[in-house]
Formats: sequence, C-alpha cells, structure tokens
Amino acid sequence: MRKPDEIHKQEKNFYDQQIAKGLQDSEETVDIKKRASLLKALGIDERLEGIKILECGCGTGWLTSELAGRGATVTCFDISYESVKKTRSRVEENGVHERVYPQVAAMEELPYKGQSFDLVIGIFILHHTADLKKAAEEIFRVLKPGHKAVFYETSGTNPILMFFRRHLAGRWGIPKMGTQDEHPLTSKDIQNISSVFNAKCDISYPRFRFFGKISFQLFRNHYKMLKYLLQGMDKFVYECLPFLRRYSFQVMIKLTK
Repeated sequence: MRKPDEIHKQEKNFYDQQIAKGLQDSEETVDIKKRASLLKALGIDERLEGIKILECGCGTGWLTSELAGRGATVTCFDISYESVKKTRSRVEENGVHERVYPQVAAMEELPYKGQSFDLVIGIFILHHTADLKKAAEEIFRVLKPGHKAVFYETSGTNPILMFFRRHLAGRWGIPKMGTQDEHPLTSKDIQNISSVFNAKCDISYPRFRFFGKISFQLFRNHYKMLKYLLQGMDKFVYECLPFLRRYSFQVMIKLTK
C-alpha cells in the first residue's frame, strides 16, 4: 500500500492537470437541473444565512458558489492548487467571494480549529482520501456537537460495476477514469466512517445510478438517445424496484456528531 504523501501528490497532480485542461466540470456540475436535484438531496435549504460550512474538495467551485449565494459563510479546501485557484475565480465572478475562504489542504490534516463548523459537506471526495478513518476523525473534530456532515459518494456495492471497473476499464478502448488509488466506498469503508461518529450514520440513495454510469463510461454520453434511454432505465429501477437502490453507484452518507 502506498504512503499517504505519495497518494496526495498523485491526486494533486492529476486534478491540477484536469483543471488546467478544463476537463473537471463533470456531467453532474454542468447541468442546472442536476445541480438543483443534488442540492435538494444534500438537504441544502434556500437560505443559509449565519451558517458556517466546511466544503471538502471544492473542485471547480460550483457548489461553493451555490452555498455562499444562499448566504452561508463557506470555508473550502482542495488538495489541488489549480482547483482552489478556479474556485477563487468562480466565487469572484459570482460576487460571493467575501463569504468564501478557500485554501489548499488535505482531508487528513485539516487546518481548522475544533468545533468550528455547523455543517461539513462534500461531493465525491471521501473515496479519494489516503486514510479514510483519519479523514473521518478530522471531520468529527471540526464539526460542532449535534451537527451534521453530509457526503455524496460513489459506492462499491454493485458487483457488476465493480467487475467492470476491475477487468474492463482501461482495456479495449474503454477509458479508466480517476486516479490509481481512489475506489468506490465499500461497506467496510462506511463502517469505519460510522464508527468514528459512534454509528450515527444514515445511508440513503437519492437516485439510482447504474445504466447511466455505463453509458458515460463507454460513450461519454455522446449518443443522446442512448443516454436518455439508459437514464430512463435508472429512473424506472429507482421508482419501481426500490429494493435495488442499494446497488446504485452513488450513495448519500449523513453523519451526526
């Protein structure tokens, strides 16, 4: 197993390059309807005045801008310098920079005082950490008692997707996405996070993500009719076959201190 410093360096370099090339705005962040749906799933209210939020992994700053635009004071960080730079630029463009405090940092070594935040939030960040339990301990430390940390993550519970990931991605022209050490969260990973929060952990599935994931992985959504068909199949499974939701590629984790 590689050392945390090596993993941090790899993650930093990868996302610095992604941001520099303009490749980091994913399908989840560029679609306004999906943004609204994601904010609703995260439990983000229309107004957030007086709320101090820590955003983990600010990326391109779209969520940072949404939170600050609703009145929250947002402290955010990313391991990628280019991501932090992009976030600063975006919040300035949106006129919310006076309520945003971005900096470069790693999840396992948060440079903030204990019990500083009303809410800790992150999208697709935990599965990138070099030491997940230590990251959870840091989140617990900086969160105020009785308050929540909410993370929207990738899940490794679907055996078909995990077979695809292990044996097909990166071969026969099928792109391998992400970095070497990241991996969708396993049941054991979630148990480790939950243990830090004394089992005050709620798991939910705001959407079913399976067929759409395959379409994005194989075709990067270039074929719109196929994209909409497969996304429709995901919606059907979510609404009509709720017992299959636990096999979604995406999971919501809510932790209470």
